[in-house]
Amino acid sequence: MKVLVLGCGMQGRAVIYDLLKSDIVTEIVGADMVEPKLDPDIFSHLDKFSFVTIDANDRIDLRKKMNCGADIILDMLPRELTRIVTELAVEIGTHLVNANYGKGLDDLHDKAVVKGISIMPEMGFDPGIDLVIAGEAARQFDEIHELHSYGGGLPEAAAIDNPLRYKITWTFAGVLDSTNQPARMMKNGEEIHISAQDIYKEENIHLVDIPGVGNLDAIYNRDALLFAEKFGIEKTVKSTGRYTLRWPGFAPIIQTWMEFGMLSKEPLDWLPDNMSPQDYLCKYLEPQLQLGDQERDVCILRVDVKGIWNGKQVRQLYHVIDYRDLETGFTAMNRTVGFPASIAAQMIMKGETNTNSVPPSDGTFEILHSDQGDRAIIESTDEISGFQFEVSPFEITENDLNNIALPEGWSMKISESIDRLKVVVYDATGQNPRKKIEFSVPNVSANSFSNTVVASSSAGEIRVRFSESKAFQGDLMPESVQIQSLFPNPFNPGLSISYALPKDALTRVVVFNTMGEEVDVILPEQMTRSGYHTYYWNAADQPSGMYFIQVQAGNHVDTQKAILVK
Repeated sequence: MKVLVLGCGMQGRAVIYDLLKSDIVTEIVGADMVEPKLDPDIFSHLDKFSFVTIDANDRIDLRKKMNCGADIILDMLPRELTRIVTELAVEIGTHLVNANYGKGLDDLHDKAVVKGISIMPEMGFDPGIDLVIAGEAARQFDEIHELHSYGGGLPEAAAIDNPLRYKITWTFAGVLDSTNQPARMMKNGEEIHISAQDIYKEENIHLVDIPGVGNLDAIYNRDALLFAEKFGIEKTVKSTGRYTLRWPGFAPIIQTWMEFGMLSKEPLDWLPDNMSPQDYLCKYLEPQLQLGDQERDVCILRVDVKGIWNGKQVRQLYHVIDYRDLETGFTAMNRTVGFPASIAAQMIMKGETNTNSVPPSDGTFEILHSDQGDRAIIESTDEISGFQFEVSPFEITENDLNNIALPEGWSMKISESIDRLKVVVYDATGQNPRKKIEFSVPNVSANSFSNTVVASSSAGEIRVRFSESKAFQGDLMPESVQIQSLFPNPFNPGLSISYALPKDALTRVVVFNTMGEEVDVILPEQMTRSGYHTYYWNAADQPSGMYFIQVQAGNHVDTQKAILVK
């Protein structure tokens, strides 16, 4: 098989090293701006390797180099290029593996299926090995009540010689970007959101004892509930979180930088080349945080699972601990990111995987309240073939449900238990999927629709975000249009936009970039009833940066900024 490796840096070299040893790999093409130096004493079978220069920021050049007849592409480029590379892989019809988060790629699902190719993101260290372990636990346990995943790449204790107590094992820009992310988790059945500004505060950090390493700080990391949904344990899990591991002393410095604005990505005209504070910090510190030739890093994964196994309450701990290989020079981070990506590529080519798509699509489930009657709206960029939900018979009766007007060719089945009505709505003909389903419901909230599952016409699953517009409540309503919240902020790539409208008005919701250019229309101009409304913006196709969300209603306008960080 012929393999194209995009990016021949720290992790890319480990990918090439592992692929060169594979019997099924006959040719490897490395692509980057600078050709890597591959020591023949370390890299075997170099006759299989060739190199081409590439400008990954030039979409035309990138497409040309990707369309080289490779059987599979391994993307080891920076995460801000993940979307572009994935789009091009789907366009030319070539399998793709990368080690970055797959969030924001959902809309490419159907195109990948049509092309008959596998798009496999999140095949590195974290995300990657941690998800494999958690997925295995999900298969072994009868029921999971708690799932906590910890991951970190850091210098071993003997290599600590700076106040940050950290040394670079991947791009320092990536490290700083990862510190500026909100988190979502669950504790004792309650969903908890923590803003990026609060992640590194002392009250949100706990110690974890790692065998053979010592006590490390566990810092909340991104969206744990998203992965709970992927593992199919969202109905039973009561506590779940994802955490980054760092030596104690790292977090207070990051928190100080954050409070002083040093992690801002907003360009400043008084810094060299209009750099942002974060870019300047990165450029200044990166040379000082390199591992010495004989210093080792350590990569750690810990997956902590509690639940029912063979009818008994069980706690299972999984650990992966890897150190730098001083003989080859590969760091633990090189090894734990590059080798899994190589393995995944080989599994695809051997036919040992059963996936040919990116993660499930995103959609919204919204309840709108008005004096014209309450409505439920399910909407997705993917076509909806059916959905299922459970609701209390005290909130809505079976008769109410039977009166719901469904799209042509759709059917409904209702089953009743002691305290729940289970409802399945589906396209009975198989010929009439919809991107938007709307129906009337009496006096229920979005939270009433428990265990909701939405299916796409491609036999995939659509993850829905719940939101609700509240009815007018006396003087609580502002006098003019007002954006109530932008959440999360910073975001990647989904932003929930909630605003209040004091009276019926022609309303438009749009997004502008810092150049004042209109980049997206979230709500085309239409008559909108008074009340509280929520819309969802998927910015997967937009570059990182600051954006201005503007709600225009009649003669009133409200604008707020949101920061997209990829």
